[in-house]
Amino acid sequence: MPPLTKANGVEVATLRLLLGVATSPGAGDAAEVPTLADDVGVWPSATDLAGPVGVTRPRVSQILDKAATRWQRAAVVVAVRDELREALEAEEGVATLSEMAGAILLRHGSTAEGPDRQRRAAGLVRAVIEADQRSTDPAFVVRRSRGDGPVLLALAERANAAASAEALLADAMRLGEEAAKIVTEHPVVPASVARTQLRGVRLRAAELSDDRILRLAVAVAGGTALSSLHELYRLDLDPQVAAATALRGAVIVSLTEAGVHKRVANRFPALAPLPPRPALDAVVTAAVQGLRWDGTAYSRPTGPGSSAASTNLTRVATEPADVVDGYLRASLTRSSALTLCVHPREHDRAVATLTTLYGVTPVDVSERLLTAVRALADRDGVDWSLVLRSDAEPSGGDWENLRGLVQDALTEPWQQILATRRPLLLLNAAPLARYGLTAWLSDLLDQSQPRPAARWVLVPRRGHQAVPTLDGRPVPLGADRWIDLPYDLSSLRPSSGVSA
Repeated sequence: MPPLTKANGVEVATLRLLLGVATSPGAGDAAEVPTLADDVGVWPSATDLAGPVGVTRPRVSQILDKAATRWQRAAVVVAVRDELREALEAEEGVATLSEMAGAILLRHGSTAEGPDRQRRAAGLVRAVIEADQRSTDPAFVVRRSRGDGPVLLALAERANAAASAEALLADAMRLGEEAAKIVTEHPVVPASVARTQLRGVRLRAAELSDDRILRLAVAVAGGTALSSLHELYRLDLDPQVAAATALRGAVIVSLTEAGVHKRVANRFPALAPLPPRPALDAVVTAAVQGLRWDGTAYSRPTGPGSSAASTNLTRVATEPADVVDGYLRASLTRSSALTLCVHPREHDRAVATLTTLYGVTPVDVSERLLTAVRALADRDGVDWSLVLRSDAEPSGGDWENLRGLVQDALTEPWQQILATRRPLLLLNAAPLARYGLTAWLSDLLDQSQPRPAARWVLVPRRGHQAVPTLDGRPVPLGADRWIDLPYDLSSLRPSSGVSA
């Protein structure tokens, strides 16, 4: 962007509008700041720009040609052009402008805040495209929609690709239309159902993967998002439906107002926040039968003699070893899910004991997550030092991008965990809570969900802790209760007549 002078005011105003940079009049200039019409969208044409800045369309084209020639020589534009090509290749050749702006942000970060972050990243992508389209061998093909419609980018050429760029762009539009139709019929659609319906669309580029089809369809559709479980949902999802879906299957003795907000936000991160109390009361009461506000939290009213029964649903404390063994054997038989608690000092010995006596396969969630995130960062060219800095500053501007990176990286490994036909012991699961993925645990522990085999989650818990926690957050307890393993693990032996 050239510095503003009295002679180049029109040029600077035009480029600021083009790139989405906030405009401001020059010093001593009382003229109004030009703005685009409301229906223009994020990819204004020369005609869109001409009116607000008060020049003809040919004059705007001259300004863009001059700027693009300058951008072709700019080192930052050349570098981002290569990064954009790599990011598009990672997305199987086609993506929305918003997706590519997010990829650039993930690589470089931004000092801007709020919507300006995405807008500036999109402006940088626009500069790259303008320079590229005036080159002798353009690397990208663009499809622009009017107004709020998506802007799509595709690689002009890909090695060993069966489909052309135009075919990919056409497929992306079809997938977006189908996704919009799906969520019109059902406000929340499971990932497996959505993938099946989207695969039913006649695609010219059949090599797109299931994961890419799902994410691309949502990105193109508009008004639609993916939940932490990769469900499709509408951005205007009814709060009562959102709460009922997020709380479904969880055995809840008590839930704070903040807990309700967190559960729903973790499951549906793109939704507007639920209303505060007292308006929240009606939402929760309708979502979970029996929950009422008791002055400090949402809970189920209890009468005389009901306390023990209620506690038995969620906690088994200091049970004899043979009783605990019975619970574990029953879980293996029924393929149920359990939350197992052990003193931190006994954690490693508990892993060894459970795998030896009950034949469960240990799965280190932290290790899987780190491996997956590192692989995705390497694939997409994300600076690992930026990942580490973002992780160290949960309140920083790049935290949400990091959460998105973690979710994208862990989605496939998590699906593999869910599909494994062996009984599993999940350990070191705290990162799921740290990165807002406790809904995944809720789904795993949900009694209504079928499982190919038992799933046990091992959680360190000290005696003074009222409930099991991960990263300081309560574990989303399943209907099959949590079990405190005996402190003396040597007492845990198979019941008589039952082989290990």
